[in-house]
Amino acid sequence: MRWNDKKRCPSRPLSLTNNFLDGKFGRRVSTRTIPISDIKWIKNRVNHISRQYNDPEFLMFLKSFKDTKALFGAVGITFREIKDVLNVTDLIKTFQQERYSVIMDSALTTKFRSLRGSIDYFNTVEKELQCVVDTIGPAAFYITANPSPEDWENLRRTYLTIYSNISEMDYNCDKMIAKDPVIFSTYFRNRLHNLLRNVILNKDGPFGELIHHFFRIDYQESNLTHCHMIFWSKNEVTLEKLGGR
Repeated sequence: MRWNDKKRCPSRPLSLTNNFLDGKFGRRVSTRTIPISDIKWIKNRVNHISRQYNDPEFLMFLKSFKDTKALFGAVGITFREIKDVLNVTDLIKTFQQERYSVIMDSALTTKFRSLRGSIDYFNTVEKELQCVVDTIGPAAFYITANPSPEDWENLRRTYLTIYSNISEMDYNCDKMIAKDPVIFSTYFRNRLHNLLRNVILNKDGPFGELIHHFFRIDYQESNLTHCHMIFWSKNEVTLEKLGGR
């Protein structure tokens, strides 16, 4: 049974019922004249920070669902490129041949490069960074940005606004992050982008004019989200030149 099946029997329970609700979230409605794919709908809801998508387990399900659809799409394209395949039996016999097995491996490997978190994705990122180093030179700065949520008043107000049943006296930052990490992750990411745009990447900022950068946000089970960043400077950087900065 599909998670967005509009013909399902309402009396049949769905897994993760608190998240699925009616099973479609308005995904298929009569007023939608232009059909929308599952992938576009998921990305739209997550990007708009819908509170129906605040369960970490459900978000992991959506990511798995999205990645699975992408892999099936890559396999489907490979199938269409093979001639004389009429049914499943023909397909199985075809891919038992070594040369077609190599084609399938290549198709899946290529697709995995675009799936964040996969080994092929990070291998591609590593090669791109090595290319930057070979072209521009070594990075000038390495920075780790660690959050300090207890000091963030806006984060506290956000949690208390969404969870209006919790008073300021009962507010506990660590417990609220554990209860709803999506709010914290979204706030941290927005704060990080503001830091990059307004301070670090500002040519009049403390690091001077930067020509390239890369950052990776780490999501850890045993600790809070943090970010590792590397920057390439337009000019040679030394401690003496930085001076009082």
